[in-house]
Amino acid sequence: LLQAGKPYDELDIVGLALGENWAVANHFICSTLVVWAFQQANVPLLNPRFIPLDHITPRDVLLSPYALQLP
Repeated sequence: LLQAGKPYDELDIVGLALGENWAVANHFICSTLVVWAFQQANVPLLNPRFIPLDHITPRDVLLSPYALQLP
């Protein structure tokens, strides 16, 4: 429920397409929301030592070695 009411970050989507980090605080994109939800369930998809959790791309989620292990 902590993500309820947060606006979608259209600017960050444009930034992803251009290879830029235009993330806005307290906004989300789908990949950030997916990773957050899995973390809340104690099933991390990404290692924050290698990928900054404030700017996760859909590609990061798709290529996550942990996602491949899910049933």
